[in-house]
Amino acid sequence: MYNVQLNRFENGQQYVVSLWWIPPFVRINESAKEEIKEHDAIELRTICIYTDGSGIDGYIKAAATAPVLQISGIRMTQMEYIGTSTTSIVYTAELRGMVLALQRELLVVVDTDLQLQT
Repeated sequence: MYNVQLNRFENGQQYVVSLWWIPPFVRINESAKEEIKEHDAIELRTICIYTDGSGIDGYIKAAATAPVLQISGIRMTQMEYIGTSTTSIVYTAELRGMVLALQRELLVVVDTDLQLQT
């Protein structure tokens, strides 16, 4: 009826968590205006890492950058090629951007709520 090709979906690995495990606190602001206001109120000493996953010209890419982490004026940015839009999806790139950021073990600010809702 819908011509869904199950073999084209990405496979996800399942895992088990303890019954007493508490997931991290996640809050999504109602509007971009509220988010910008909250972001601008972050203490200046806080190191934020911004993540992004995107699909441009048929290519899927992930990135993480921390504007305040600079060496000799050069911004510390990590980018990774994920694949083409025929083999990968932007959701995967969004999550990979978060992984790149978490490898730095600092506060993470993501640019979308897509990965939090899927």
